[in-house]
Amino acid sequence: MVKVRLARRGAKKRPFYHLVVTDKENPRDGSFIEQIGIYDPSRPITEARVNHQRLSYWVGVGAKMSDRVRKVVKMHAKEVGTQPMDYRQKYVPKTAAATTKSITEAVVAGEATAPAEAAPEAPAAPEATPDATTETVEA
Repeated sequence: MVKVRLARRGAKKRPFYHLVVTDKENPRDGSFIEQIGIYDPSRPITEARVNHQRLSYWVGVGAKMSDRVRKVVKMHAKEVGTQPMDYRQKYVPKTAAATTKSITEAVVAGEATAPAEAAPEAPAAPEATPDATTETVEA
């Protein structure tokens, strides 16, 4: 199982962390798949760096975030003023996401129409005309 967690760097009593994607079995400071951010608790949270796109990708393909990583990401998004992302969604490639988004926007705006071949045009109903044979003559 893949996890997103903090790997400690820095000197004694001066911790510095990297946000890394790693296998659950690896040690805390061991090998990792990808580094997606940095966090220094002795500095303001606005100086932390988090690659939200890569984090979204990894969570979308099944990686679990540790509690501390979740907290750091949420604090960083709040302080920097960005909208926190919903990391519970599955990963969708950008091209598919753009297509889905444009279709959804069109439906909401009422601009979407069914293709012509999907709904054939019905023949026009004949106009009602008085028939000479059905007229009654009053005498």
